Amino acid sequence: MSKRKLVETGMHPNNPYFSNPPDFVALAQLYPSLAPFVTVKKSSDPSQSNPDSDARGIINFQDPSALRELTYCLLRKDFSIDLDIPLDSLCPPIPNRLNYICWIEDLLDNEFTKKIRGIDIFDFCMCNPPFYKDEQDIQDSLEGKEGQPSAVCKGTTNEMMTTGGETQFVKQMVDESVTHGQQICWYTSMLGKRTSVDTVIAYLKEKNASMQHISNKMIKLTPPKTILSFRCEGSTVETIIHGAEDLLDTLLIERRSGVAGAQMEPLAARVLHCTTDRNTWSRAARRALARQSASGSKTPKEVAESVLSPVVLEFDVRFSSTPQLTSAEPQSSSTPQSAAEPDQASHTIEFTWTVGEDRDLFESCFLHFRSRFQQDHATRMQTLTGKIQAP
Repeated sequence: MSKRKLVETGMHPNNPYFSNPPDFVALAQLYPSLAPFVTVKKSSDPSQSNPDSDARGIINFQDPSALRELTYCLLRKDFSIDLDIPLDSLCPPIPNRLNYICWIEDLLDNEFTKKIRGIDIFDFCMCNPPFYKDEQDIQDSLEGKEGQPSAVCKGTTNEMMTTGGETQFVKQMVDESVTHGQQICWYTSMLGKRTSVDTVIAYLKEKNASMQHISNKMIKLTPPKTILSFRCEGSTVETIIHGAEDLLDTLLIERRSGVAGAQMEPLAARVLHCTTDRNTWSRAARRALARQSASGSKTPKEVAESVLSPVVLEFDVRFSSTPQLTSAEPQSSSTPQSAAEPDQASHTIEFTWTVGEDRDLFESCFLHFRSRFQQDHATRMQTLTGKIQAP
């Protein structure tokens, strides 16, 4: 899938409608209740030998009855769901709302390895808030649009309007996230007006919430990739973890073992939650630390706090292993166990960015860690090999 295709369609690549948009003609043949709302438009290309073969169906998206029937048919065909929606209530556009769920799935993939559930409460909160403050707000919004909306939007008063509009509604969600943040991993919400984005971001900053900024090109589609990883061969996972912990300590990065979600993960013991308030890995920082450490009695942490500017960065480090036997022959009882272990596993070390405003800072930390770890790991493996081969 090309980035250009993703931008053009606006669809998530995991959305089943991404490369297979609804065929209104075929859908009307399957469900005759949709047929009165489908108009068949034949191809106007005279080069077509059979113009009927290129006929396509169109639906008047300004007709609430047509939208409701289309939603019914898509839910029946693709999800085996029968639904009854009052004509004056909000009617969800299935491909669009499914897109929302796909983006949430991406967010949660970074947090959990367990099965994820979402109803009203569990692992995430998703919201389509009342967009407007009152009837005048609705009218002002319609008048402010450059063209007519692509689809009619019908809804009851309590679905469409709330005191303070969507920004006040989402602000309340932000306040609730402070109270329930340990129970719900991700709070998400749709917004109906672009002007609301600035208001919500300003409120998040007021609440000292750290945000991950993304490029303007992809801001409408997805956050940037926040997972970076590398592999190393040989040794045991315990040795790999101890080596990583030693390096993090050297870099003055605080670490603690734990779980990434609300429930225990299968690899909970192989996850480190890392926090740092200083960039200690850049070349300039290492030089400054070396100069100050050589001439004083302060601890490395005290030196870092005195000479380096504060930063905000948190990330998780995960360790996973894949068995990798290099020989098809069974190991004999005379073969030393320590000699066989280095070839028995391939390890992956994965960094997941969780808190911070500077993606470059996270990437530079990962790249420095990877370079240092690989050098140290090669030295450890050479030392281990020397010990095994020693007479």
